[in-house]
Amino acid sequence: MMIELAVYGLIAGIMMRCVRTRHVYADLYISLIVAIVAGRVVNGLVNALIFARGSYSMATWVAGCVVKSWPGTVIQLVFIPSIVFALMKRVSSPSATRRRCLPMIEQDVISFFDRCAPDWDAEMIRNEPVIRTILDNAASARAWTCST
Repeated sequence: MMIELAVYGLIAGIMMRCVRTRHVYADLYISLIVAIVAGRVVNGLVNALIFARGSYSMATWVAGCVVKSWPGTVIQLVFIPSIVFALMKRVSSPSATRRRCLPMIEQDVISFFDRCAPDWDAEMIRNEPVIRTILDNAASARAWTCST
């Protein structure tokens, strides 16, 4: 099962990059079906060659990977495309893109520290090198552009 799941992930990822039908659900279903079939075939090969050498037949594979597992296959075909589509939609939403793409501005960092400093421990020592590193990183983020 572990090898089957690894093949699912590998093949589904490769297929999602390769298949372009202009319809997200079609891409998902094609990728998922190919991944499921490839995972089941690799599972059968690994069982036949490594785990149950000599005692694993085609009938055993069909019984285990096709007949007994059809409910799981149906569940995967029903739920996975909807979940992936929802996650893709969430990640590519304008608000998520905006949060990812805005660079830090030095004045924002300074005002954050000024606003939060009174609530911090009175014994906290001001560490100028750390503050300078944070501000330098904020300055370098100005040149950073969003790759969407």
